[in-house]
Amino acid sequence: MWAPLLLVAVLAGSSTANYCTTTLHGRCYPLFDGLNGLCSSGHVYSLSHCGLFELCCYYNHSLPHTSAPSGGHQTTTGHHCGTSVVGRTSDHRIVGGTIASHGEYPWQVSLRYNGHHVCGGTLISDQWIMTAAHCFHELGKSPSVWSVAVGLQDQRSVTTGNIVHVTGIYPHEHYSDTSKHNDIALMKLSKRINIDTTYTRDACLPSAYETFDSDVCTVSGWGNTHYDPTGHAPITNQLEYVDLRTISNSQCSYYLGPGSVNNGNICAGLSSSGGKDACQGDSGGPLICKSGGYWKLAGIVSWGDGCGKSYRPGVYTRVTSYLDWVHQTMARH
Repeated sequence: MWAPLLLVAVLAGSSTANYCTTTLHGRCYPLFDGLNGLCSSGHVYSLSHCGLFELCCYYNHSLPHTSAPSGGHQTTTGHHCGTSVVGRTSDHRIVGGTIASHGEYPWQVSLRYNGHHVCGGTLISDQWIMTAAHCFHELGKSPSVWSVAVGLQDQRSVTTGNIVHVTGIYPHEHYSDTSKHNDIALMKLSKRINIDTTYTRDACLPSAYETFDSDVCTVSGWGNTHYDPTGHAPITNQLEYVDLRTISNSQCSYYLGPGSVNNGNICAGLSSSGGKDACQGDSGGPLICKSGGYWKLAGIVSWGDGCGKSYRPGVYTRVTSYLDWVHQTMARH
C-alpha cells in the first residue's frame, strides 16, 4: 500500500536536471516537477529523450534545421515533437477532406482490432498512444486482439513493418459511454519505436495553460467520407485531413444542447453549410493545433451529431484537461 507514496516521492524529488539526449538543448525533469512550472512560459516538452518518469523541457526556438531524407524510413536529424518533414498538399478534395501526403501527419496511427482499422490514435512518445476510451467500450481492452499501425498513409499498404503489438490499454476510469465525458485512453506499445523518421513522429502535448481559442486546427483520419446512420458509408483507404476552427464551449452547448459538453471538451467545425468534420472511423484520432511553430495535440475525436451537419460542431476531448491523468497513468505502467 506504500507504492503510491513511494512513486510520489520519486517523482517529486530533486529538481537537478540533466540535458536531454537530443540536440534540443533541453533539460530533463521529473514529470510532476515539469508540470508544476519548470516547463512553463517559453518552453514545450517531450516525453522522449529522458529517463523513466522524466520529461524533456526545451525552448521553442531550440529546433535545429532539418531536411527531408532521400526516402524510406531513414532517421532525420534533430528530432522534435510536432514537426513534419513532408509539406502539405492542396489537391484531391474528398467530401470535405484532403488526401494527406505520406508523412504529412507522422503522429497519426491506426488502431486495429483483429487486424482491421477501428479507430485513430496519436503517438505522444516512442511507446505511448493517446486515443478515445469509447473505442474499447464494446470491443474490450484485451491487448491480444489489438495492434497499432504506425507510419501509414494507405490502409491497403499495411505490412508487418507497420504493425506494433500492444501490452496495455488504459481507458479513463470515469469514462461514461452515455455522456462521453472523460473520453480518453492510453495504449502502451510492446516496444519503443523510432520516432525520428520521415513517417513516424510524435505530436507535442500542449502546456496546461493553452486553450486554442478560435484557432484553425487540423483533424485527420481514415474514417467515413460522409455520414450514414445505417453505418454503411464508405471509408477512405488514404489518410485525409481537414482544417476546422475551434469554438467556445458556450457556443458548442448552444448548438448541441445544455450539458452536452464540459471543461473536458473542446469543439470545432461550426459552419452554416457543414460538410467538414470527423466521422466514424476517425474516433480517437488527433485534433492538432500549431503553436509556437509545432503541432500540439489539442483534442481527441470523441463524438458529434452526425458528421458534417450545418450548425453541428464536432466534440473532442480537451487534452489539457487530462495532462495530470496522462502522466500519472504512464508512470504507473
